[in-house]
Amino acid sequence: MLKILVLAAQSNVSDARMEYLIRDRMSGLWFLGFDLGTATPDANTIRMFRERLTAAGALDALFADFDRQLKGRGYLPMGGQIVDATLVAAPKQRNTQAEKDAIKAGQKAAKICPDIAR
Repeated sequence: MLKILVLAAQSNVSDARMEYLIRDRMSGLWFLGFDLGTATPDANTIRMFRERLTAAGALDALFADFDRQLKGRGYLPMGGQIVDATLVAAPKQRNTQAEKDAIKAGQKAAKICPDIAR
């Protein structure tokens, strides 16, 4: 059951979604140690197990130990963070310093560049 809580936390899914994923995916059954056709825990069972661990004060300690073991093996869990290194071309700034100052001062485009303003 602890594997289910870890998998749900890593996947950021609800108990109901976890119930579905366990029953829907062969990889989920295999990872969690269930055989095809055997009974699997439902959302209420998962919730009650989590609540009992929380009431006993064990849930935070178990996840802290899990994180410690991951870090010890070189994996740094970064929950909720998305890192995107996509390079995006941006137009070059071609305004002069005087034009930049005028823009910051709130002047209208027609006054700053009368030859191109419409």
